[in-house]
Amino acid sequence: QQEQAEQRVLFLEALAVGLSLDDEPLLEVGLDDRAKTVRATAADLLARLPASAFAQRMAARLQPLITIERGWFKSRKLELELPAACDAAMQRDGVEAKPRGKRGERAWWLLQLVGAAPLDFWTYTLDASPAECVRLSAGLEWRGLLWEGWSLAVDRQAAAPAAPTELGQAAD
Repeated sequence: QQEQAEQRVLFLEALAVGLSLDDEPLLEVGLDDRAKTVRATAADLLARLPASAFAQRMAARLQPLITIERGWFKSRKLELELPAACDAAMQRDGVEAKPRGKRGERAWWLLQLVGAAPLDFWTYTLDASPAECVRLSAGLEWRGLLWEGWSLAVDRQAAAPAAPTELGQAAD
């Protein structure tokens, strides 16, 4: 804490090489740093660890937003709601309340949650292969947003040990 924010960011960025769950406690402390750049760096690195408590918190926030409707002949339809609010706990985990660009707030929050959640959350929650997840999402109003979030998650988790990157390949 006695170092400048720029130095704290560089220190955390150094953890990207060989990043592992052993780094999680230090990165969790970074989420509470006084500097926004340090908090953002810590959140980005934690999102690269699909087994981290951080990634699991993001998945837990997504869970109530997802509904699977059963139709005729075993057909299924995915429904996805936008988050209703960006509370203090979400902001502590690096979810920016104010959107960048021309997105609405709620769409912006959803994008950040999807981009930080483990990819295998989707295959588990939807009980589907990565390709089936993409097919289920094809009719969604928020399909583009979901796919953009999946792409971000693939980029983040690609270097993680045993990272499930099939979902990103299925979306291509």
